[in-house]
Amino acid sequence: MKLSKALKLKNRLAGEIAKLKTAIQMHNSEKEGTESEFDVEALMSKLNLRIMDLVDVKAAIAVANANAGLAGLMASKEMCENSNHRRIFHLAELKGMIEFLKSVSTKFGTFNEGFAVSGAPYEVTYEVTYREKDISDIVDETQRLIDVIQDEIDTFNASAEADVDGIKV
Repeated sequence: MKLSKALKLKNRLAGEIAKLKTAIQMHNSEKEGTESEFDVEALMSKLNLRIMDLVDVKAAIAVANANAGLAGLMASKEMCENSNHRRIFHLAELKGMIEFLKSVSTKFGTFNEGFAVSGAPYEVTYEVTYREKDISDIVDETQRLIDVIQDEIDTFNASAEADVDGIKV
């Protein structure tokens, strides 16, 4: 795929991810008895897949840009999968996922939501797909994955050479 099309694909994926996040935020916690139009678990699965697609596209773009002066060398899937570019993009997306998960409403149970015309409070009961413990477990697992990827980046950085000799600050 040409770089121009890859950039457009990256933007479309980013837009789709934003829509999925919004749908999850809006529909994870809903009033009891409300018939949801969305399967939040399916949305979360799709979100995870699209984030990995975005990581792959970003890595391919980065590798293509890095190789731009090398006689038109194409960024192969293998080059991208094993690149530090991919690790860095993956790390960033996982950190973003943790921030997103922390913003998802886990409101569950019965609450006084306001006052009826009579002045008496009325109760609303909420149901959730992902409770606070579920979100916490997902965040913990994501953080463990971040730690593994950060270790891989640190190992790469400790052995990689950068041609910056002669540059002084």
